[in-house]
Amino acid sequence: MRYFYLKGLLFLSQLLGVSAWGKDGHEIVANIAWNLLKHETQQRVQTLLFPNGFNVTEHVSPLSSVATWADKVRYTKYFAWTTPLHYVDVKDDLVDGGCHWTRGEQEFMRDIQSRKSGESIAVERRLESFSCNFDYERDCENDFCAVGAILDFWSQLETSNITDEDYGKSSLRGGKPSPIGQKYNVTTIQSMKFLVHIVGDLHQPLHVSRETDRGGNTINVEFPEEFISFRDERFEDVMHNGWNLHSVWDDAIIQKSIKINHDKSQYLMQESIEKELLTTDNVERWSSCHQDERKDCISEWAQESFRSALEYAYVDEDGYEIKDGSSLSQQYYQTRLNIVRHRLAAGGVRLAMILESLLG
Repeated sequence: MRYFYLKGLLFLSQLLGVSAWGKDGHEIVANIAWNLLKHETQQRVQTLLFPNGFNVTEHVSPLSSVATWADKVRYTKYFAWTTPLHYVDVKDDLVDGGCHWTRGEQEFMRDIQSRKSGESIAVERRLESFSCNFDYERDCENDFCAVGAILDFWSQLETSNITDEDYGKSSLRGGKPSPIGQKYNVTTIQSMKFLVHIVGDLHQPLHVSRETDRGGNTINVEFPEEFISFRDERFEDVMHNGWNLHSVWDDAIIQKSIKINHDKSQYLMQESIEKELLTTDNVERWSSCHQDERKDCISEWAQESFRSALEYAYVDEDGYEIKDGSSLSQQYYQTRLNIVRHRLAAGGVRLAMILESLLG
């Protein structure tokens, strides 16, 4: 297991700006999941998270209200150990040639011609190496990554008595303690909050991405959306003045869509995702996972994100790799927005599936 001293962990975060889906993304995933739960399951989730009651509205659910808790507490001394649980670093430095999408001149010209003729032709791109995949044994050392965390917190909640009248006020109990629960004494409520958050994290493409650029955090870019500079007091008043590729996928694409497509309403964006993407076929496909294949299922979710990162996040709209200092175009935003919407929807469906398996 990878252990980090707090000082070193904070320094790394200061340099790289590690984060997750922004507040909007996590809350959208959580609210989509909430709306998919059976009424009885909603009541159990609400009682577990808020034993003293919660005022559920059309815009705010018990799940969305805790969706960013895990991001907030990982900057505390007590939960600093959880930082590596928010992402997966695919060790691209161990792959000959690294992990990049490539395209030949012939493919590029065919794409241009298809645009001119109005035809819809899928341009095939290929991976430099078939080793450019998420590999659990290589990329989730000692289970300490987002995939391992979901497996672990899911297991903890399964083996805890979450119907007990105390509803998670005490430490996990019952069954064989999982590694995280045993070492860090994580409570049932905390496990639920981590699970809600990390399922969302795993569906952000740049949370399953190349270790060499820390998921795009070291690739500074310009993006057609206002960046509001802020001083981060957590890290000795570090000043953040612009976008990097990771924060574009965390925040910028979602923020821009909310502003220009949904009348500045997160709820309207969530509603449009639900209406457009939560078809019967999509829900069945995204939520399909047999109990005895759980590790394979979650690994496949990670592989989906990694593929999206390589094919859409790391390359521009013409298929060429984005470099440090690149300017991302309006077309990049428009063509990537649909990927973001699909990942938010899939994350919500899968979170609902897990909660139904636990509390349904």
